[in-house]
Amino acid sequence: MAENIQEISAVIQKAIEIEKGGLKTYLQFARETENLSGKNMFILLATDELEHMNLLEEMLKDVLKSEDATLPQEIDRSAIEKIVPKLREKDLATVGKAAQDELMALKTARRMEKNAIEFYENLYNQLEDKKQKKIVRRLVEMEEGHYNIVQMEIDSITNTGFWFDMMEFTMDM
Repeated sequence: MAENIQEISAVIQKAIEIEKGGLKTYLQFARETENLSGKNMFILLATDELEHMNLLEEMLKDVLKSEDATLPQEIDRSAIEKIVPKLREKDLATVGKAAQDELMALKTARRMEKNAIEFYENLYNQLEDKKQKKIVRRLVEMEEGHYNIVQMEIDSITNTGFWFDMMEFTMDM
């Protein structure tokens, strides 16, 4: 049981680090994005990442209530980096200066959200505690909402006639 608690606490710690990385990335995108709609979307995403972090920290406290529970000394950075891609300073400096740069930021955000959804779905499958599963299920739903918001913004910028990645209309008769 103690081994399972340590494994779960390690995964939750990774999730907290992922949310911190998302928060920082979205705030950077918001600072660099000139388009008001895009800027506000990135601020909203950053705010939600902070909320996710708080939920996960409460969940970690709950997991660690067991007397056998201890925090792992080190977190595997590779798992975090898969979800929050490492962006070169050059890339961050150009985000938001033109629609193409904003599109790059949005595509990065969409990839982050997709990766987060997969991470939380895997975490959900590892958990046994119903309360913890409920929290993680809610995180999956929130990340799916983020993905949809980002996709909607991409569709708006590209003016493709798509909405939520689905064709809104066709020019065929």
